[in-house]
Amino acid sequence: CADNSLVLTASGTPAGMTYAWSNGGTTSTKTVSAAGEYTVTATYGVCSATKSVNITSDTNMPTIEVSKSNDITCNKQNATLSVSSNNANLAYSWSNGSRVATAVIMAANTYEVTATDTNLGCFVVKSIVVENKVTHPTVTIEGAQDLSCAIRQVELNAISDIQSPSYKWNNVAGNQTKVVNTIGAYTVKVEDTTNGCTASASAQINE
Repeated sequence: CADNSLVLTASGTPAGMTYAWSNGGTTSTKTVSAAGEYTVTATYGVCSATKSVNITSDTNMPTIEVSKSNDITCNKQNATLSVSSNNANLAYSWSNGSRVATAVIMAANTYEVTATDTNLGCFVVKSIVVENKVTHPTVTIEGAQDLSCAIRQVELNAISDIQSPSYKWNNVAGNQTKVVNTIGAYTVKVEDTTNGCTASASAQINE
């Protein structure tokens, strides 16, 4: 890949020979840019000699696989991008400036990596998308009312818009509902267990 052309040179004795190449050309040198068989005939007077050379092409593009450790979430604010290949002669260049097989990124985006075979000069470019999955839930508390002689306890119910939340009431792990029988402020914190994003709501219970 790095050498797109090369020069073939015919030489011999005696001096003063003329040359004819099979695919055109009458000088002692021939520039070629494609693989194949090239034949030159050297003539001196009535005598002639023919030689051939076979030019092969070694332009195998590198094969790579690109992977990511995770997308960007509330509890995973960076990600590691990795390249793997069976070719040990590759040099890497990432669009974020990294020059090794792995790149640590801090933001959701599309990232490109160029892998270049340092022996042949052949290269391949691949991209990978790191998604932004930072979506904060919402939460409200229902059922809050003041205590009285008639109402000795109330059940607080945390209503959230996520499918798999975890709950903490006043920083203590709990369930969606909490039965309270004392006055005070009650705060529920819900966490989306799929991405670590949280939201909180509070209710004041008086008497």
